[in-house]
Amino acid sequence: MKKVFSTCLILFFLFLSKDAYASSIQETPVDFKLMETQLLEKVREDFPHAQFVKDPEDFGPISTFGPAPPLSFLSVYAAYSEKHPDFEYFDEFQFRSAADHGGAYMHVVTAEIGYGHLRQATMEGTRLQSIHSQHIDLTGDNIIDGWFYWWDASGFEEGQFQFQNRSTNHPWNLMSDFIFIQ
Repeated sequence: MKKVFSTCLILFFLFLSKDAYASSIQETPVDFKLMETQLLEKVREDFPHAQFVKDPEDFGPISTFGPAPPLSFLSVYAAYSEKHPDFEYFDEFQFRSAADHGGAYMHVVTAEIGYGHLRQATMEGTRLQSIHSQHIDLTGDNIIDGWFYWWDASGFEEGQFQFQNRSTNHPWNLMSDFIFIQ
C-alpha cells in the first residue's frame, strides 16, 4: 500500500512540476511583419528594387521558362534576441557576432539565392527548426530569386550557428556558412 501511495505521490508531483515548467516557458510573440520590413530596408541598400513575395501566385499564373537557377549564394544574414532585440547584420567574412545575444528567445536569419532543397541549420550541433520563411525578388521582375529563413535558436546563450543547403539542380553544390553568436 505504501508503494502504491508513494508512486502516486511521485507521479502527481512530476505532472505538477511539468505544468509549472511549461507555464514558465513563455511563447515570445514575434512580429514577423515588422521584422520583414526592417530586413527589406537593409536588402534594398544593395538591391533597390527588392520586394518580398507573400504568395508566388500573387503574380498570376505560374509558368516555367526554364530550369531553376542553382544555389549560388548562401549566408548567415542576421540575428536578434531578447538581449539584442534589433537585427545584428553580419558581414560576409565576419566570424563572430559583435552584440551579446541570448535570453528567452534568439532567432537567426539566413539568406539564399537560387534553389536548394536540403537546408539545415544547427546551433552547437543541435538541429534547429525553421519558424518563418520569405520569398524575395531582388530585381523587381516578379521572379523569385531566393529566400530568407528564420531559425529558432531559443535556449542558447551563445554558440556556433551553421547553415547549409544543397542546390536543387546542376551542379548540385553544397554550400555552407557559419558564425559564432555570443
